[in-house]
Amino acid sequence: MSIQSQTHSSSIADVVVAAEKGVIAGLLGWELDNKKDQLRQIRNLKTKETTYAKNRRVTGNLKTSPVYGAVYIMSNSLSTKIENVKSNIKTRKYATFGIMHGLKRHEADLEQQEEYYKKLKSELEVISSGLLLSGGTGYNYTAFLKLLIRMMRVREKVHQIDKDVLSLMGVSRILAK
Repeated sequence: MSIQSQTHSSSIADVVVAAEKGVIAGLLGWELDNKKDQLRQIRNLKTKETTYAKNRRVTGNLKTSPVYGAVYIMSNSLSTKIENVKSNIKTRKYATFGIMHGLKRHEADLEQQEEYYKKLKSELEVISSGLLLSGGTGYNYTAFLKLLIRMMRVREKVHQIDKDVLSLMGVSRILAK
């Protein structure tokens, strides 16, 4: 009769198996943490997408209306300023009986700036027509801000021309605008 008994074995294989089981358990825990982190990030992404979708609506464009207003005000004031400088140049021409004293250069510079202004005004009309249907608040803000910066450059040059023309006017300055 043979009695089979279960014996305890303390071979090296048991230690390796135990270490492998420990590594597997650790990796499974790490994977579960990664899954939880992934789900949290997906929830955050969904909330941000809904926030952006709300801002992408037509009412989102109202939040950046100060920039739009600044562009329209700048456009109107620039138009008036160009007309005033033209009037001052004409006044100076008549006051000097056709002797222009360097007004030709200022007149040519003003014409060039007026052409730039006309291009910017047509660009403003194009951007304004697509304001409600465009790609969203960020796009509109960027487009109007770039237009505002370009208008400010033109305005700066028109003011410089105006200053130069006014300095040439002398007595006829009382008729200046």
